[in-house]
Order: sequence, then structure tokens, then C-alpha cells
Amino acid sequence: MTESGSSTRSETPVEPLQTQDRRWTSFRGIAGWLTILSGFLALVNGASAMLNEPWFHSLDLLTGLTSYGICEIIFLVAGVVAIAGGIAAILGKSLSLALAGAGLGILAGGIPGFFMGLAALVLLFMSDGDL
Repeated sequence: MTESGSSTRSETPVEPLQTQDRRWTSFRGIAGWLTILSGFLALVNGASAMLNEPWFHSLDLLTGLTSYGICEIIFLVAGVVAIAGGIAAILGKSLSLALAGAGLGILAGGIPGFFMGLAALVLLFMSDGDL
């Protein structure tokens, strides 16, 4: 207390406590989860294609891989990027990574991944600057 009897604390308004974390329920949070799911489907597509094909069909003598083997690798990489994009969307870190993840989820996630990635893109564009 000072000599005048008033407190030395500044009179700044106190922010009310939020009862819930908004990043899980906002448009970008839902888009992030949809992107993670489509990325997981892309990983499943790539892994199942890799595990179902016999190794002697996927190896070529000149390049080491056939076009089928290259597609397997593309699916796996697209799945990893889509999962990273979903995490970036949930955390609000990078809009470009979130958009790339949703786009790759559309391309590599199969039919369910297509619709999840498309919904994620729409929700990311509707998220009015959350990222």
C-alpha cells in the first residue's frame, strides 16, 4: 500500500477463464482431425499396397522400383504430410501445411479420405483467420 492508502497494482481488466479449449471445437480443429484421419487412410493404403504385393514384382533390375512401388512410397509420404498438416491445423501453426495436408489427404486417402480432405479444406477456408 502507498501513503495514500491505494494499492500499487495496476487496474487492468482480468480476462475470464475459458471453460473449454476452443482449438478442439473450432473449424480448424475439426479440419485438423479430418486431415489426420485422411492421412491415416493414406498410410493404410500405402502400407496395404506394399504388404500385399510380392517383393519380386515390386523390384526392377534397373531402377529398383516399378511404378507400383513408387506409388506405394507416394501414398506413405502423402499420409505423413497429411498427418503433420492436421496437427498443424489443430495447433494453429501453419496454414500452408494444413492446406497441403488436406490436399494430399484428398489425393491419397481413397474414397473416404477424399470426402474427409474435401470437408477439411472447406472448414479451413471457413475458419476466418484462426491460423
